[in-house]
Amino acid sequence: MALPKADLEVIFDADASRLGPKTASQIKKFEREIRGFSTKLRHSKAFKVQRDNTQQGLRQVQKDVAAEISGIESVLKKSLQKVLDGIRRDAQDLTPKDTGDLRKSAFSVTEKERGRVRGKVGYNITSGPVPPGVVTGVDYAVLVHEDDTMAHPNGGQSGFLLAAVQGAEGKLKEALERDLSKATKNG
Repeated sequence: MALPKADLEVIFDADASRLGPKTASQIKKFEREIRGFSTKLRHSKAFKVQRDNTQQGLRQVQKDVAAEISGIESVLKKSLQKVLDGIRRDAQDLTPKDTGDLRKSAFSVTEKERGRVRGKVGYNITSGPVPPGVVTGVDYAVLVHEDDTMAHPNGGQSGFLLAAVQGAEGKLKEALERDLSKATKNG
């Protein structure tokens, strides 16, 4: 599934290089294991590997490591979605209100694709999948966001998405590291 396109959006990309050293090194260790096992597998079909105090065939170890990486990606996706949902809610609270359609056009989505976890938070989806309950056709989202001379008698402010993203600075990294740490301790 591709992420939707929108008039006003912020894209987040969660990968090993953006995580803290402990988590990043954990992912890189799994990747090295897979590469090492693939090389050994080509040289010996019956080669056994000692891992976690058990002896396993290389193919099984490769499957286990791939499953661990997939699990990490799933945790990344869930963590990213939680953070993006928080940013969306904060931005909606700051969004000027007239009819309410602009607030209802806010969305936050994530996807896991080819070893990467990506997400978007924004307003007014112009193409792609539209999450349930999200209003489209609000073509003034960018104008309201960028024009700081507009009056907002019912509350809200210009720059609402930017303010929410800036308010969440550091939360994504903290959430990812916390959730990955929990997952690896429980797994």
